[in-house]
Amino acid sequence: MTKKIRLVFIGTGSAAPFNLKRMPCIALKYLHDLLIFDIGECCQYGLLEKRLKPVKSNLVILITHFHADHVAGIPTFLHTLKMSNRQKEIIIVGPSGLRQFITGIFSIYQLEKVPFPVKLLEVNSINNRTKIIESENYEIFAFPTKHHIPSIGYIFKEKDRKLFDEKKAELLGIPRTKVRKHLLDGKEIRLEDGRLIKPEDVIKGVKKGVAIGYTGDTKFFPDLIKFLEGVDILISEATYLEKTKKAEAEERFHLTAKQAASIAKEIKAKKLILTHISSRYKDLTVILDEAKSISGKFNIIIPNDGDELYL
Repeated sequence: MTKKIRLVFIGTGSAAPFNLKRMPCIALKYLHDLLIFDIGECCQYGLLEKRLKPVKSNLVILITHFHADHVAGIPTFLHTLKMSNRQKEIIIVGPSGLRQFITGIFSIYQLEKVPFPVKLLEVNSINNRTKIIESENYEIFAFPTKHHIPSIGYIFKEKDRKLFDEKKAELLGIPRTKVRKHLLDGKEIRLEDGRLIKPEDVIKGVKKGVAIGYTGDTKFFPDLIKFLEGVDILISEATYLEKTKKAEAEERFHLTAKQAASIAKEIKAKKLILTHISSRYKDLTVILDEAKSISGKFNIIIPNDGDELYL
């Protein structure tokens, strides 16, 4: 079966591009939907290079907070969508202050007359994991994080899918029509020869949907573990090394590599992806080694700009 989820690490840098890494931006392509988690400076180039079809896709931009390294690419990206004469609605999600921020961009960059509707979802005053978007195939949740300014993280949760037994359906003579969807929806059907087919006759189980968590920028706090429970793939910032910069991480509201790995262990994640690493670390093996000092049943990846993961 074709894998439906494509994760593209457009930008994996932190704060300033002294290591020539692009600013934070992660794209998730799911069928015709394109979800963009933060959109730093110049990241629209990566969206186009990777043929993610931002103009034609159902588009959701998910902003964690309004520091420049996470949002500086928004004005030019919106301008590109305008120049492309996009017609379909886009959704922009963000923490408290989103409406003022986006309204300011539209005014300053003279984008008031874009040809597409813009739906703003401002996430205010949440103290737990909260569903913000639901589609036929997935849900998106926001959860509070702790940074210098209002900030949130996100969880993408693919819905569980019933597994249809194609071979048994063929043996039973069930036509390849919408009646198969009726069975998947839990409804009985009656074939032309009068036989009654029940859903349990052709449903062979359930495939659990994958859950992907994205922390954005945050310092550690105990509830972060609670908010991320059930996440299979954790994309976490790891700005600092704990053994040398733990106090600075706390002061500047960031995670260390060791803290990120500890969270992954507690939530029983299958994969930990570390991003937003300070450009002071020229050799990223020191970050990887510190994360690996926390033993757990999860793989650890430090992606480069442009790396991809299929799920």
